[in-house]
Amino acid sequence: QTIALFNCKDKFRDGEKRLGNQNALLAQTKINNKTFIFCCNHLDAHSSPKQRKKQTEQILKTLKKQKLTSRPVIVGGDWNTHTYNSKSGLIACLSAFRHLAIWGSEKLVNYHYLYPYKKAEPLFKSLRKYKFNFKDFNELGKGTLPYKTNDKKLNEKMNEHIPKFIINFFNKLLKKLGGDSSCKVDWIAALNCVAVPNSAKVLPIPQFNQAALSDHNPVVVNIKL
Repeated sequence: QTIALFNCKDKFRDGEKRLGNQNALLAQTKINNKTFIFCCNHLDAHSSPKQRKKQTEQILKTLKKQKLTSRPVIVGGDWNTHTYNSKSGLIACLSAFRHLAIWGSEKLVNYHYLYPYKKAEPLFKSLRKYKFNFKDFNELGKGTLPYKTNDKKLNEKMNEHIPKFIINFFNKLLKKLGGDSSCKVDWIAALNCVAVPNSAKVLPIPQFNQAALSDHNPVVVNIKL
């Protein structure tokens, strides 16, 4: 089944126009005669941290309402926990300058982006409230959405929403730190099951014919049956 998520903005006014809304995908699978609940969700990219929390709570409340939380539940996907309010290009820019003023470029790249659950993203409080474990099911401190200052394609994509002079400003700061950064936006969380210790990993981006198959790193974990 699907779980409808509310829209964080009018999608028909966006550059990528569409009707309707995003949905989380929910499925039940039997493994060794034990029923597991799997939920895959992609939270809205053009959203604020509070809106991402609200979308997460829609899913968690639905699971509880349907009385599925007595079984093993695994929730995972791209949660867009980049820590920014990205409802629009302008708001994202203002959010970026605020982050920079508070954290400084080095701490922003090496700490804030990699540990969004510590302060910036309240959706993790919702996971704790509903007793979901995410720390044991993820390789903490390792990003899943890499960015390189010399990636022309990515910079062109960003320029669709953000003025080029702002991109150049932040790229200059990032070059002083080596030119690369990564946000941790892809996660797995679980209820009523246990992860095999140290099995949670962020894998390299798969390649085919020397082309990347995604702009995100895959995340994996082994779960005890």
